[in-house]
Amino acid sequence: MVPLISILHRPAYAIEQLKIRPQWLIAFLVLAALSVLRLVYDYPAIVAAALEHLPPSATAADKLLMKEHLAVDLYARSVFLPIRLLAGWSVFALLLYELSSWVGSAEPVRFRQMFALEVHAESVLLLGGCLGIVLHHGSGLPGMPLSAASFFHPQSDIVMSSILDALNPFTAWYVALLGLGVKIICRFSVLKATAVAVTAWIVMLIWNLAIFKYLAESFHLMV
Repeated sequence: MVPLISILHRPAYAIEQLKIRPQWLIAFLVLAALSVLRLVYDYPAIVAAALEHLPPSATAADKLLMKEHLAVDLYARSVFLPIRLLAGWSVFALLLYELSSWVGSAEPVRFRQMFALEVHAESVLLLGGCLGIVLHHGSGLPGMPLSAASFFHPQSDIVMSSILDALNPFTAWYVALLGLGVKIICRFSVLKATAVAVTAWIVMLIWNLAIFKYLAESFHLMV
């Protein structure tokens, strides 16, 4: 629990502790619980945003059916969210681990160290999301504070909105934490560690956007 708190204000110390003792379970449970609470709070805005992005051919009956489906779906999403987070964070940690191994770590690195780093670094993104709720309270689906999406407003393109929302100070903080973690765990130079962290983040962003676009298009075809 100490690294989860100290990684926000003493990141180097927290990462050194995680390198020695890569414990992640308590941090994961805390972040997963907070993520579920955030989902429940955001859900009315999520439903409204989904209805707004239905194609023009959608009828009033289609919209009502979608609204009822999403309302029932909240429980399933809340239960499944921790599993989805565990899977997603594991895949990203594995990517960090493989990239670090490919580049050539100065000392032995364990997957568990990278996974513990990823779990704790996610606290920054959760913090940004919670701050977005506070700043955008009552004004629709909240995004990350000071994201590019808040300046360009690409309302007609969900994928572009997601890309621009990912460009924000909290994402930069998150990637910087990952870079610092890779540097400390692998004993890389700053440049090499930053390259590993940025590459891993870009790969996962492209993968997530590809899946998101596929699901969005499939959904539209079904309406």
